[in-house]
Amino acid sequence: MCRKWTSSLIAQFLVISPKQINPALNTFLSFKEYMSSPGRFRGFCGDCGTSIAWRSVDYTPIFDLYLGTLDENYLVGDGVVAKTLAAPNGTQYWLQNAVHGVTDVLEGGKKYSEEGPDGIREAEDSVTREDYGNIEVFCSTQTRCEDLKSLPSSAPLPQSREA
Repeated sequence: MCRKWTSSLIAQFLVISPKQINPALNTFLSFKEYMSSPGRFRGFCGDCGTSIAWRSVDYTPIFDLYLGTLDENYLVGDGVVAKTLAAPNGTQYWLQNAVHGVTDVLEGGKKYSEEGPDGIREAEDSVTREDYGNIEVFCSTQTRCEDLKSLPSSAPLPQSREA
Protein backbone atom coordinates (compact mmCIF):
# COMPACT_ATOMS: atom_id res chain seq x y z
CA MET A 1 0.00 0.00 0.00
CA CYS A 2 2.85 2.46 0.74
CA ARG A 3 4.06 2.24 -2.87
CA LYS A 4 0.68 3.28 -4.19
CA TRP A 5 0.18 5.89 -1.47
CA THR A 6 3.57 7.55 -2.15
CA SER A 7 4.12 6.66 -5.83
CA SER A 8 7.56 5.42 -4.79
CA LEU A 9 9.25 2.03 -4.48
CA ILE A 10 10.46 2.88 -0.99
CA ALA A 11 8.64 5.26 1.33
CA GLN A 12 10.90 7.05 3.79
CA PHE A 13 9.41 8.01 7.14
CA LEU A 14 10.39 10.09 10.13
CA VAL A 15 9.15 8.00 13.07
CA ILE A 16 8.26 10.39 15.86
CA SER A 17 6.01 10.96 18.84
CA PRO A 18 2.72 12.79 18.21
CA LYS A 19 3.89 15.19 20.97
CA GLN A 20 6.67 16.41 18.68
CA ILE A 21 4.23 17.93 16.20
CA ASN A 22 3.17 21.34 17.41
CA PRO A 23 0.52 22.33 16.62
CA ALA A 24 -0.97 18.84 16.27
CA LEU A 25 -1.81 17.75 12.74
CA ASN A 26 -5.49 17.20 13.55
CA THR A 27 -5.86 20.90 14.40
CA PHE A 28 -5.45 21.83 10.72
CA LEU A 29 -8.71 21.95 8.79
CA SER A 30 -6.99 20.54 5.71
CA PHE A 31 -5.58 17.47 7.52
CA LYS A 32 -7.70 14.38 6.82
CA GLU A 33 -7.34 10.68 7.58
CA TYR A 34 -8.85 7.51 6.26
CA MET A 35 -8.69 3.95 7.59
CA SER A 36 -6.60 2.00 5.07
CA SER A 37 -7.00 -1.26 6.99
CA PRO A 38 -8.49 -2.04 10.42
CA GLY A 39 -6.89 0.26 12.98
CA ARG A 40 -4.42 1.78 10.47
CA PHE A 41 -4.84 5.36 9.34
CA ARG A 42 -3.23 7.36 6.56
CA GLY A 43 -3.19 11.14 6.87
CA PHE A 44 -3.25 13.47 3.91
CA CYS A 45 -3.89 17.07 2.89
CA GLY A 46 -7.57 17.44 2.04
CA ASP A 47 -6.75 20.36 -0.28
CA CYS A 48 -3.98 18.94 -2.47
CA GLY A 49 -3.96 15.23 -1.60
CA THR A 50 -0.34 15.05 -0.37
CA SER A 51 0.42 11.97 1.75
CA ILE A 52 1.44 13.17 5.21
CA ALA A 53 1.39 10.46 7.89
CA TRP A 54 0.59 6.91 8.91
CA ARG A 55 -0.47 5.72 12.36
CA SER A 56 -1.83 2.67 14.13
CA VAL A 57 -4.36 2.55 16.96
CA ASP A 58 -2.43 -0.44 18.35
CA TYR A 59 0.75 1.55 18.83
CA THR A 60 0.19 5.17 19.86
CA PRO A 61 3.64 6.29 21.19
CA ILE A 62 4.83 6.87 17.62
CA PHE A 63 3.56 7.63 14.16
CA ASP A 64 5.19 7.87 10.77
CA LEU A 65 5.54 11.24 9.07
CA TYR A 66 6.40 11.00 5.37
CA LEU A 67 9.85 12.55 5.10
CA GLY A 68 9.12 14.22 1.77
CA THR A 69 6.45 16.40 3.39
CA LEU A 70 8.97 18.33 5.50
CA ASP A 71 9.94 21.83 4.46
CA GLU A 72 13.05 21.94 2.31
CA ASN A 73 15.09 23.82 4.92
CA TYR A 74 14.87 20.73 7.18
CA LEU A 75 15.87 18.35 4.41
CA VAL A 76 18.74 20.35 2.91
CA GLY A 77 19.10 23.22 5.40
CA ASP A 78 22.08 23.40 7.71
CA GLY A 79 23.27 19.94 6.73
CA VAL A 80 23.51 18.42 10.21
CA VAL A 81 19.80 18.04 10.92
CA ALA A 82 19.00 17.32 7.29
CA LYS A 83 21.55 14.51 7.01
CA THR A 84 20.36 12.92 10.24
CA LEU A 85 16.66 13.11 9.39
CA ALA A 86 17.00 12.02 5.77
CA ALA A 87 19.62 9.27 6.11
CA PRO A 88 18.10 5.77 5.95
CA ASN A 89 18.71 3.89 9.19
CA GLY A 90 18.70 0.46 7.59
CA THR A 91 15.36 -0.65 8.98
CA GLN A 92 12.73 -1.83 6.55
CA TYR A 93 9.15 -2.76 7.32
CA TRP A 94 6.52 -4.73 5.47
CA LEU A 95 8.70 -6.57 2.97
CA GLN A 96 6.02 -9.05 1.88
CA ASN A 97 6.06 -7.49 -1.57
CA ALA A 98 9.76 -6.71 -1.90
CA VAL A 99 11.05 -5.96 -5.39
CA HIS A 100 14.07 -8.27 -5.26
CA GLY A 101 17.32 -6.53 -6.02
CA VAL A 102 15.67 -3.11 -5.69
CA THR A 103 13.75 -2.58 -2.45
CA ASP A 104 15.40 -5.34 -0.43
CA VAL A 105 19.02 -4.20 -0.70
CA LEU A 106 19.49 -2.04 2.41
CA GLU A 107 22.30 -3.59 4.42
CA GLY A 108 21.98 -4.13 8.15
CA GLY A 109 19.08 -3.07 10.28
CA LYS A 110 15.96 -5.08 10.91
CA LYS A 111 13.46 -6.30 8.37
CA TYR A 112 9.84 -7.12 9.08
CA SER A 113 7.64 -8.87 6.60
CA GLU A 114 4.31 -8.66 8.39
CA GLU A 115 2.52 -7.46 11.47
CA GLY A 116 2.57 -9.66 14.54
CA PRO A 117 -0.54 -11.33 15.97
CA ASP A 118 -1.04 -8.47 18.42
CA GLY A 119 -0.57 -5.62 15.95
CA ILE A 120 2.70 -3.99 14.93
CA ARG A 121 5.75 -6.10 15.70
CA GLU A 122 8.32 -4.40 17.91
CA ALA A 123 11.97 -4.09 16.99
CA GLU A 124 14.27 -6.19 19.18
CA ASP A 125 15.53 -3.08 20.95
CA SER A 126 11.97 -1.65 20.84
CA VAL A 127 10.96 1.98 20.78
CA THR A 128 12.87 4.10 23.24
CA ARG A 129 12.43 7.61 24.57
CA GLU A 130 15.41 9.95 24.39
CA ASP A 131 15.83 13.55 25.47
CA TYR A 132 16.66 15.96 22.68
CA GLY A 133 17.04 19.44 24.09
CA ASN A 134 13.68 20.18 25.67
CA ILE A 135 11.63 17.69 23.65
CA GLU A 136 11.32 13.93 23.60
CA VAL A 137 12.45 11.88 20.62
CA PHE A 138 11.01 8.40 20.20
CA CYS A 139 13.35 6.16 18.26
CA SER A 140 12.44 2.94 16.52
CA THR A 141 16.06 1.80 16.49
CA GLN A 142 19.02 2.42 18.76
CA THR A 143 21.04 3.67 15.79
CA ARG A 144 18.53 6.45 15.07
CA CYS A 145 18.53 7.48 18.78
CA GLU A 146 22.31 7.75 18.71
CA ASP A 147 22.16 9.78 15.48
CA LEU A 148 19.66 12.23 16.98
CA LYS A 149 21.56 12.54 20.28
CA SER A 150 24.68 13.57 18.35
CA LEU A 151 22.93 16.64 16.90
CA PRO A 152 23.77 20.01 18.48
CA SER A 153 21.16 20.89 21.12
CA SER A 154 20.39 24.10 19.23
CA ALA A 155 19.46 22.22 16.04
CA PRO A 156 15.78 22.78 15.28
CA LEU A 157 13.43 19.92 14.54
CA PRO A 158 10.53 20.42 12.13
CA GLN A 159 7.33 22.09 13.24
CA SER A 160 4.04 21.35 11.56
CA ARG A 161 2.35 23.96 9.45
CA GLU A 162 -0.72 24.20 7.24
CA ALA A 163 -0.45 21.48 4.58
